[in-house]
Amino acid sequence: MNTSLQGPVAGRWRLAAVFLFVAMLVACGGGTEQPKQGAARYLAAAAKAVDNPEGVVISGLQLKVERRISRTVFEYEYEVQVRNDGAALKDFVAQITSSGPGTTIIDGRAALASLPAGATTALNDRVVLRQDRTMPFQPASLAWHLSGSSGIVSALPGAPSDPALNAIVEFDSDPPFPGNEFEMDGARGAPVLRSKVVFGLVEGATVGQVNALLQSLNAEIVRSYEKTAVLEVRIADPGSLAALDDLLETLRGHPVVGFALPVSLEPANALPEPYLGQNPPALDYVAHQLSVKAAATWNARRAVEISGRSSGPVLLVADYFGNGTPADSLNAWLPAQPSHDGFLTWELNPHGYHVLGIAAASFGPAGGTSSTEAITGIYSAGPPLSVDVTDLTFWRAFCDSPERERPCSGKTTSDRLRSLLQLHANSGRKVVLNTSLGYNGPDTGLTISEADAQKEYWLLLIRGGHGNVASPLENLYFHAAAAGNRADLPARQNIGWTRAAIDGFLLNTAVVENRVHLLAPPYSPACLAANSSFGGNLSAIGANPRAHPNNGVWSYGSAEGTPRRLGGTSMASPQVAGLAALFWAIRDDLTGPQLLRVMTGHAVPAPTPCRADAPVIDTYATVLAADDPEALLGPMGDPAKAPVRMAILDVDQDGEFTNDDARAFVDAFVASAGGSAFVPIRTRTVAGRTVDMSRFDLNAEGNVGGAGTARFNLDVDYDAERKSRYGMVRYEPVRPQLVELDENAVTDFQILCYYIHSPLRRDSKGTLADLGQYLSSQGLSCIGPLVGVEIRIADLNTGWGGLPATIRMSQLYPVSRIAFQLVGNSATCGSQGQPLGERGSPLFSNSVDANALFHGARVVTGVPYQLSSGAPNLNNCSSFFAYKAVQVDGELQPLVKLWANATGRTVFGFSGPRSDWEYQVRYYSGDPELQYSDKKVSVGLVANSGVYVESFRSVQNSLSYLLGPPVQ
Repeated sequence: MNTSLQGPVAGRWRLAAVFLFVAMLVACGGGTEQPKQGAARYLAAAAKAVDNPEGVVISGLQLKVERRISRTVFEYEYEVQVRNDGAALKDFVAQITSSGPGTTIIDGRAALASLPAGATTALNDRVVLRQDRTMPFQPASLAWHLSGSSGIVSALPGAPSDPALNAIVEFDSDPPFPGNEFEMDGARGAPVLRSKVVFGLVEGATVGQVNALLQSLNAEIVRSYEKTAVLEVRIADPGSLAALDDLLETLRGHPVVGFALPVSLEPANALPEPYLGQNPPALDYVAHQLSVKAAATWNARRAVEISGRSSGPVLLVADYFGNGTPADSLNAWLPAQPSHDGFLTWELNPHGYHVLGIAAASFGPAGGTSSTEAITGIYSAGPPLSVDVTDLTFWRAFCDSPERERPCSGKTTSDRLRSLLQLHANSGRKVVLNTSLGYNGPDTGLTISEADAQKEYWLLLIRGGHGNVASPLENLYFHAAAAGNRADLPARQNIGWTRAAIDGFLLNTAVVENRVHLLAPPYSPACLAANSSFGGNLSAIGANPRAHPNNGVWSYGSAEGTPRRLGGTSMASPQVAGLAALFWAIRDDLTGPQLLRVMTGHAVPAPTPCRADAPVIDTYATVLAADDPEALLGPMGDPAKAPVRMAILDVDQDGEFTNDDARAFVDAFVASAGGSAFVPIRTRTVAGRTVDMSRFDLNAEGNVGGAGTARFNLDVDYDAERKSRYGMVRYEPVRPQLVELDENAVTDFQILCYYIHSPLRRDSKGTLADLGQYLSSQGLSCIGPLVGVEIRIADLNTGWGGLPATIRMSQLYPVSRIAFQLVGNSATCGSQGQPLGERGSPLFSNSVDANALFHGARVVTGVPYQLSSGAPNLNNCSSFFAYKAVQVDGELQPLVKLWANATGRTVFGFSGPRSDWEYQVRYYSGDPELQYSDKKVSVGLVANSGVYVESFRSVQNSLSYLLGPPVQ
């Protein structure tokens, strides 16, 4: 038996289609609504629409439910009674269009599939009103719009030979279905509606073929989409799931049918909650978040404010809530007030609140200790994120109950989500969709053919047509989808959208596996959870490694925010959703597929010895990728292009990265030097501001300061897919000195030193020299010990190879010039028969000032050559490097005078090993007091005579001496 991407939300709690604009009017304080407009152009071909039909009146309102909202505001649910003295009507709708003073319309729509003639009938849905009881309720002031149709839509318009695709338009009658037509499918743990089916049409299907099929089914079209090859039809209840299966198999064999599905509701992808008798350690509440470097990401949350965007993305969560609108105490921790119309009060299911907290619970005030405040989402920055939810609880609570006490909507979850995605996209906002749903039933889950059918249905809804051409909508939303909790099944068999992503159709969808985290801080990802499906394209943390296999992670457990532990891929996907929301809140110029590529490009591989499953998200590296390389261009840079790095570096939040901020980091590093304990909740007060979790842990490896290293994209460099490139980068503490760092492994202090010497720093609170003195007073320096020299020659010269050249000199050791001239780089040089002068004790060293610091260089690479570069220098005795500082009038800092002799490859075998030719590059920087006007760089060789012969002089060259890591 097949199952589909279904999950309607019944009656008055419609978040899709018409009710969305109702909710927006209420949120704005409005007291009027517009009646629902018929969208089907082909309705007239089969059924005559009637507005305000003659003989039909609202005969009464019967109060069913009363709720107190505040001291003076109450909410009421009314059953609507209609007297019909006219003709029978189908798909009857009564819509309140305006109200009197003090009355707010929450849900003004009530409907009935069939309104009989000559009778008074109660409508299925209830209208919901809120009344300020300081003013009297006036039922007579309610204005109604009544509508219905005189028949059913059972055929497509047009000639029989017309393409069926061109005849299909947007149409939604949304009829209610009797509760007794829903039946639980035990194999999948999901209820199925027996009286509705969904089928896709093959390319080339004609109007005549489709109408013949509809006639054979005695079916009524209840939902279709503009030029989209799928129809949702109402059929006579076959009476059992077995009979429905038989009908579906027959339908799948029809020549114009590509797939056929029943309507069912996706269960939540959470594991059973284990019994936990202990109170968790404080960090347990956020251990799963810290495992994906959320602490550092929280430190960067001000990037949302710095970016200055007034309108952010929408976080759309399709899930089970059922415990009502979040309490005021919980709303304080959410980034924006979620839509009240998406939270029901029928049956408690904590799943949706748990998901919402992982994705977007706000960062609480510093120093707070309550467990509710401890819950913190990956997105924790507050506005401009908006939250929208579509609650599946109503469907389950009524249609899935033994009593089947009232009719329910047959609208699919896929239909509802498609409508919401399009609605928000039309408003110009990006949408992050989280679906912690899937068919992980106790028996088989989805078969491959079932998953394929669901994939086709979802692709048709997103793309239109026959689903084979990408649509603009795919660029406007990002989808975080749970991979499933069946360790024996791949993620592509979980649900339609996971298969569409893994099969390479939807490139904006992250299929998220569930990992556990290491138990002790600093937390980090571990292997795939025992219950997780495999084969996703990303993974996140939805479980911990404690004894019980279902042990989950902490988040909200109710509308009041009481923490509760749940586990599964349901808890992993909202980490990805929260990260997407944060990135788009900072910048939203990337498309959904581009954002997914940024996430996967910065994800880290599964740790050893785990199997090679999907890489796990790195929230910090991903958010850092929101900054642009232009931020570091030019002498002043453009800090506005680096909101994430500025949020991290600007400790006192004055809008600049200055010496005051750098001193705050230095103070923190010095304070932490006495130990390496992980202190993620340390608070520090700097310039009157309280600083938050691990505020000074720049590399996010779990400690403030110290020798711990981690990767960090210092120079904001990316490939074409915006994946950070980690390599060797440099900064210049004193011209022309350079410090070289490996971005794959940098300390907190090295990161600080890099940005101290970058265009992001401003002098408004002291100069670089002032900061250098402060560093020195704390025993720190951004200029480390001399470890190597580099000479770059950009020239090309006939007869010479290895050009342009980058010459590296290392294994430097201090030595006096006199001693070097006697023995060169080794005591054996003078005893090897080397002639005095060039090799072993080069005459070029005589040009070095007597008070310069002199170094021998035992390892040299990259020297240009003539005949061969294949053999190493057999007798590297003559390489040296020397420098001295020269104070020049008008310069704030001393300038450097440099000398270097780099001996290169030899040509072995001319006259024996002791008389090989030697290539040399001689460098003199020139005198700083003469503005380096006497600079000279020459390339040549020393032949058997022992005399240096210059071949050419370089005019395009530079030299810098490379220093080791900053001293801390």
